[in-house]
Amino acid sequence: MRRWFPREWVRRPDRRAFNEHHTLLALAATDIPVPRALWLDEKGHIFGVPATIQTRLAGRASWPEAIPATRAAQMGDALARIHACPPPEDVPPTQMWVEPFLAHAKPPPIFRDKHPAMPTIWGALKHAGTAPLEHDRVLLHGDYHAGNTLWSRGRLSGIVDWETVEAGPRGRDLGYSSMDCTITGGPEMASALIGGYGAEPADMWFWKLLAAVQATAFYRDWQQVWRHYGLADLSLRVVRRRLDAFIDRTLRSI
Repeated sequence: MRRWFPREWVRRPDRRAFNEHHTLLALAATDIPVPRALWLDEKGHIFGVPATIQTRLAGRASWPEAIPATRAAQMGDALARIHACPPPEDVPPTQMWVEPFLAHAKPPPIFRDKHPAMPTIWGALKHAGTAPLEHDRVLLHGDYHAGNTLWSRGRLSGIVDWETVEAGPRGRDLGYSSMDCTITGGPEMASALIGGYGAEPADMWFWKLLAAVQATAFYRDWQQVWRHYGLADLSLRVVRRRLDAFIDRTLRSI
């Protein structure tokens, strides 16, 4: 059973439960390893909060198991198969949050002073505008990282946590996952992920920078998640160095 409790960052737990349940139903006929959706209490009538019941998958979530190149390539291949699926009806579009975010003349205060390159990053994002949103509309996981994958005997056995599912350009998932792989496993992990996925979208730099903006503000908070999933020795100094290099490479690629 999964339950959605109200949190500061979860304004509509009922919608998250709905989105996950109906996405899992849509993926049931595919070969993508996801739980099978069994039941939904969208409004929390039974348990007081929105809840779903799903089947349990084999394997365990372990960040270190996802880092080797052969494993990251499996993540990339699975992401390509996710993107080949049409999004269910009523899945929120990516532009629902990207357009308001980029409507600011300057970075929102929470991000403004988090990185010396932020004015350059924001200028590049603003110059691109909403053009990257006009590409293909595919099913997006919305939070595709190693912590949401399960592993069994060296094979990717499950992809979980579909509450942030979206419909939008494939670069949205790939850019975020590339950033996350870089800062947790190094650029080699990110390269293997993209190699397993296939060709990068032409505007990949946009989605990488958008993901990097988020990371500048929250990577310290994410450390407890990384530790929970096995990255006990990953220091914030290493993460920041990798993030800085990721931002620099991406800006130079434009």
